[in-house]
Amino acid sequence: MRVYISGAITETTDYMERFAAAEEEINSCGDVAVNPAKINASMPVGTTHSMYMEVSYALMRTCDCMYVLKDWRNSAGVNLEIEYARELGMTIFYEENRENNKTLPNEKELTREQLAELEAYRASGVKAEDLKTIDETYREMAVKLYLAEREIERLNQIIERLSPKNP
Repeated sequence: MRVYISGAITETTDYMERFAAAEEEINSCGDVAVNPAKINASMPVGTTHSMYMEVSYALMRTCDCMYVLKDWRNSAGVNLEIEYARELGMTIFYEENRENNKTLPNEKELTREQLAELEAYRASGVKAEDLKTIDETYREMAVKLYLAEREIERLNQIIERLSPKNP
């Protein structure tokens, strides 16, 4: 099985190591890991986030499932990849759902965990049909926040370039 690795990259310093460790583990299980961090590292200077995402989407289309590294929730890129994986009908495995073992979680274990999460939502008064809306809203908010942060960064760079330099 070909497994696409997804994880936070922007504003992290150890992503190459985290992706490489996941790649090694997936390959050691007999599957084939697709490591976008390694592949995208060869992209030329000036490559935009949307260009990286296009390469990632192309890589995803060659895979059977996705493995999402922990600490992904605030990453706009990972949220976009998860949404695209769902559109492709890919099975998604989350590192954070794993128990301390050396194998990727199988679908049966993942389903039990998802059912437990659903029961927790129900206990708090959230209806099952609302879950998709909550998840979609969270992803939309994460993407909008990411884009706003990038725009602020871009504007700050313009302001810095245009500001007179003090001797």
